[in-house]
Amino acid sequence: MLDVDADRLNSLERRIHGTLGENADKNPRLRIGEAAVLCACSPSKISKMVRKLGFATYKQYLGSFSNPEGCASRPRSRELARLSEFIGKFDERLVNEMIHLINKHFTIVFFGYGPSFYCLQYFTYKLRIVTTKNIIATNDELTAKRLLRKGTLLVIFSTTGRFRSFADLNQEAKRNGCEVLLVLEEYNRELLAEFSHILFLTESFQNESLKPYEKSRAVFFIFIEEVVRKILETQNVL
Repeated sequence: MLDVDADRLNSLERRIHGTLGENADKNPRLRIGEAAVLCACSPSKISKMVRKLGFATYKQYLGSFSNPEGCASRPRSRELARLSEFIGKFDERLVNEMIHLINKHFTIVFFGYGPSFYCLQYFTYKLRIVTTKNIIATNDELTAKRLLRKGTLLVIFSTTGRFRSFADLNQEAKRNGCEVLLVLEEYNRELLAEFSHILFLTESFQNESLKPYEKSRAVFFIFIEEVVRKILETQNVL
């Protein structure tokens, strides 16, 4: 992906850009020194214009005229690489298990803190469209406890499982005969002793310098969309 914005250029840079655009097709190997002579400017002026346009190098800029799709891309961020690995290794069994539990219960209480709660609000909205379930999302523990009844499914979303303890809520759900599912993005083995059913969406970790509320929820949204997509596909088959 590139963000190419010619409006950033001044009049001289626009002239250089236009001149090079007219000549790039004729000479796709036009060197920056030759381009400078052609445009009657210095190579550094061309390099500055290239960066202002949004390209990393002159070579990338020149290549965009003949092959926009194939021009060299900037290095991906660590998070994009992690998401790419997650998608490549996506485990459909986790989606199937989530759908199985949704089908098994009429009342579902979603619980999460911070950005995870907003993901659950979105999940609730989508599920209300594709199911007739009674679904509530909350980030208040007292409210969640009041909603717990026998036969209810409690689903907790957390990126790390370390921001705040879910122990009291988990115990209250068990006392009320509820089934509990913890959905974690990052692998946190410490919670295996506390929760009997956990879906670990990844085996990777986001940047450890980030606080839990600063971490991306992209994995959650991908998982949510896959759950909703499969529910819709199943309905269309019936």
